[in-house]
Amino acid sequence: MISEIVRLADPACERIDVAAVLRAVFRQRPQLRTLAEVLQTRPDLLTSGRPEGPRAIERLVRALREAGAEQLALPRCGDCGRERPLTGLGDGARICSACSNRRLVRANPCVICGSTTFVGRDRFGRPRCRAHPPWGATDPAQELAKLIAAGPFGVSPATAQQAIRSVEPTRPGQLRLLWALEDVPGLLTGRGAEGPPKISALAQTLIDRGARGVVVPLCPFCQRSTDLKQRRDGLRCCEPCRCDSKIATCVACGRVRPIGGRRFDGQPVCGTCRQHDPFNHRPCSVCGEMRLRNSRTDDGGVCAACREIPTALCGSCGARRPCYFAATDAPKCLPCSQGAQGSRVRQLWQAPACQQSHRGRRAAVRKLRQQAQAVRRLRRDLPHQRPDPRGRALVPDLLGQASCRPSSLHPVRVRRTALPARTVRRLRTCC
Repeated sequence: MISEIVRLADPACERIDVAAVLRAVFRQRPQLRTLAEVLQTRPDLLTSGRPEGPRAIERLVRALREAGAEQLALPRCGDCGRERPLTGLGDGARICSACSNRRLVRANPCVICGSTTFVGRDRFGRPRCRAHPPWGATDPAQELAKLIAAGPFGVSPATAQQAIRSVEPTRPGQLRLLWALEDVPGLLTGRGAEGPPKISALAQTLIDRGARGVVVPLCPFCQRSTDLKQRRDGLRCCEPCRCDSKIATCVACGRVRPIGGRRFDGQPVCGTCRQHDPFNHRPCSVCGEMRLRNSRTDDGGVCAACREIPTALCGSCGARRPCYFAATDAPKCLPCSQGAQGSRVRQLWQAPACQQSHRGRRAAVRKLRQQAQAVRRLRRDLPHQRPDPRGRALVPDLLGQASCRPSSLHPVRVRRTALPARTVRRLRTCC
């Protein structure tokens, strides 16, 4: 649709591959969706030069003019009228960065002298000028280093100052860390979720430099050690926990789940329905079918069926095989990964019948099916390996008995455990 609107606005675009330009400029589908909605209602924005609409209009016009468009006009700044990248917004019109900065300094006169040379804000959020910066005549990094060295961490002020400057090189950022540590002294001993995001990096850097008693903050909701870049209920948290807080009813499946995206009309959908939506499918660069891309490549991307698992030296068995986490220090091959996942299934099968719930049996079968998909990819990469016939013949029995009552699972468990150890291992691999 965008290509048709562009060619109607400028006949010179008939000889331009507009679809290729769109793929090169806009990598995300929501950007194309917004652009299509705007151009459908206001196609004149391509030729009028008015600083209205999203910035995607300017990016599209700029790319098409470089490709040979003749009648398309770049939008001009709403303040100075020049053709410049319009990164700001003022009074309903798009403006350039220079005009946006001028508006910013004019709206924030210094609280001491009234100057408009805005440089930052003090501890109370009041604007300050270059002559009266928020840090005054002091060095924020030096003051913060003294505060850390005075604590029970066993680091010198020089070491602490090096750690601070490596994590936050700017004075405003160092000042925010100083204010946060003065307000909450326990940020480095476990309360880091109450401070700014750089507290996690600062704590880890101090630990690497020999500090004692410094604790890298955990996510207060899932207790995992990860980057706390998001905010939830006034605390820093990880991205999954922030997504869990945004729960709504999916308009596609009707389930109450975390929001994975939105449709054209703004209605929320879960992540699973978003992946199944044909609008989000792109052609696979290997098989050419319209599917959800599992990984990106130089040619565009590949689907899950065509994605090749990289080969590495497994950290568990030491064999060079297709491995998960191949780019990390602890790669794990598919058989070792399946062995770890299958331990819970084996415990379920070997448990007393009274402990095997219907939900647990369904989870076991779901694990088997997930393993089967992984093994099919492994068989494609290693076609010379073949599963044991006895183990492969047992798979239908296990799947067929999964929906029966707990008492009838006993013969299946006996037959499962009566096989030789080598056959049992191959059974886990093939199913």
